[in-house]
Amino acid sequence: MKNKKFLMTLSLVSLFGMVACEKENSSVLDEKPIDVSTIQDSSSTKTSDKESSSSVVDSTNGSSSQNDSSSPKDSTPTVVTWKEALTRAINKDYSNMTVNTLAYSESVEETGESILYYDDYQIILSDYFGTTYTNYYHDYNDVSYQWFDGDEKKGEKDGWLTKGYNDAYVGLGLYSYLDARRVLSMVDKYQNLVSYSYGTYYIVDEAAVNDIVSTCFMWCPDVSVDTFFFTIDSFSFNFKKMGVFDTEIDTDKNQSFFVIDQVGSTIYDDSKLPEEPTSENVLEYWQFKGWTGPSIHLYPSSLTLAADQNVTPAEDGTYTLEIEKNLLLTRSINYTYPEGVEEARIIKENGDFAFQTSDASVAEVGYDKANQLSIMAIGAGDCEIYATCKDANGQIITSNKIKVHVNELAKQNKDGATFDFTFDGLIIEDEVYATNHINNFYDFEILASAGVEVVTGPSTSTLFANKNALVMRTGLQESINKEFSGGAATTFDFKDHKVTGISFYYGQVYDNRNNFPEFCQKISIETSLDGNTWTEAADITDEVKNNNSSENLHLMEKNFTAASQVRIVMKGNFIGKCYEFSTAGIAFIGEEELN
Repeated sequence: MKNKKFLMTLSLVSLFGMVACEKENSSVLDEKPIDVSTIQDSSSTKTSDKESSSSVVDSTNGSSSQNDSSSPKDSTPTVVTWKEALTRAINKDYSNMTVNTLAYSESVEETGESILYYDDYQIILSDYFGTTYTNYYHDYNDVSYQWFDGDEKKGEKDGWLTKGYNDAYVGLGLYSYLDARRVLSMVDKYQNLVSYSYGTYYIVDEAAVNDIVSTCFMWCPDVSVDTFFFTIDSFSFNFKKMGVFDTEIDTDKNQSFFVIDQVGSTIYDDSKLPEEPTSENVLEYWQFKGWTGPSIHLYPSSLTLAADQNVTPAEDGTYTLEIEKNLLLTRSINYTYPEGVEEARIIKENGDFAFQTSDASVAEVGYDKANQLSIMAIGAGDCEIYATCKDANGQIITSNKIKVHVNELAKQNKDGATFDFTFDGLIIEDEVYATNHINNFYDFEILASAGVEVVTGPSTSTLFANKNALVMRTGLQESINKEFSGGAATTFDFKDHKVTGISFYYGQVYDNRNNFPEFCQKISIETSLDGNTWTEAADITDEVKNNNSSENLHLMEKNFTAASQVRIVMKGNFIGKCYEFSTAGIAFIGEEELN
């Protein structure tokens, strides 16, 4: 949030209705939008009553703020300043009223309840899939309590609670349902920071809005907020609509507000109300549950880690992993249970449990693609994996330690290489321009299908920065109805020479292109002697999918029967769902001449 003057954008128009145009007994939820202009931040701009000539028509035709049907009325309405209207609204009695709440954001569905303030009770009416649920609240010694019906079969008792399991707050307000009384008190507290424009009142001071949100609107945490607003009914001078929104976000999709109605005329069936809270029916949670005593917080006594039993470590207990491979891990948090205490009373604390690594650049604990707890190999080296927590006295408990060794990236074998290509950054008429770093002047040609590009020095890549990467992708629109429709292929023609092996490092230029490996059907290396008949030399689909990453390179080396042409082929089955496979250089092991 920023402390500022600001122009209200058109996206905010749907929030507000002009107070002076409200009809008696009309619903603010159904108000038509108006055009909203500049709003002053009263924390930085002060205006006198005369200068802020905005006014509110007293529709009661009298100077009194009360609707008194017996008072004389003339044809000329009384005009009061907005500050006077605010003062009248603050001084009204809201002990009896109906409040309808509404909150919605782009990430959550619309939610809302009705809250009846009646005879010192607060009654929440919530509708879920056509069923209305009722919750009762009542203050006792200035603390909000909620009524709970106990289950006799479980030994529970009826009563009023302000805290539930593990001391979770169950009264009205905070993370629970809205308590409009808190909001009204905040308006009183920050009335000197209120600004007014076209029938709507605002508070935009950052500290004040933060206080209002943290005190009153924690029940709608998904709604971004930098402004508090409200309206005042021009007939009764009661507060009408109050809420919060963010000027930077589309308010049609992100806002929270409530409407006050039936002030002084809200009714409810007294026979449905639980008895008022007393010293007899105000209970602690353990009393409500019928336990013999309060909950007991139990802290760990020891920790144990265990690696996958299907993997055998070295004699010294070290587990060896390849980069970006995982080792399944299990943990056990052990407790010493007290005697004679019901299990239900025990709350197990984890004592700030955390996994530790002696070197995060080598390995750490995380979750694999199947969401299984694992030791994740990150880089070459040695480290220890363990866990820590605190006991009841705050002393650190340390688990056993698992030794991990991560191998270095496999080295390329270029012995006997006759071609060692890097890419020059150009593809012209399907021909990839490349440099052979073996100084033998052998002739060659590299052809690319649709779905292949050379990306020059992408700064966003951790693997191919300052390099030219040959990028192959499935699922591209431009590959439709081409030779490798939905896929991609790069063909290497060695003219008068044959090769018998291939060696290259591969990875991904862009991490977000690894979203859809399931739509890449196959990746293969194929060979030919004439360019017409092709033989699959290696299916590398699983190997690539299991290793392909934007974090680390992986080595691919395959041998095959001597061939004068080699191509890497990718097949996909879903246009728009891409899968990337890239390299910055490819070496071929070869024979001298094609005879």
